[in-house]
Amino acid sequence: MQSENVSEDIKHLTYIFVTIMIEKCRNDIKVPSRFVDIYAEACKVPSYSNTKYDKSNLQLRQSVRDNLLRNGYIFVDPKDVDSIFLTQKAIQEYADY
Repeated sequence: MQSENVSEDIKHLTYIFVTIMIEKCRNDIKVPSRFVDIYAEACKVPSYSNTKYDKSNLQLRQSVRDNLLRNGYIFVDPKDVDSIFLTQKAIQEYADY
């Protein structure tokens, strides 16, 4: 699933991000979303240590986006780089959580 060198924060935000997208798109991979909007929502969910993530941390946001892309969980719309789509792989791996 995810590489061992990925921080726990990135793994946790990736999990939250994908579950929020699954809920919003209702398993329809043709529904686009804006990455920054979903990420901001994911940052509001408390972490394991019960603290919320700083959505303005650009390095963490980029790391989460890179992790989502590297693992094949999102697809970026080539016509609008701010718009993303959930992949079938993400739905298959996270739908039961």
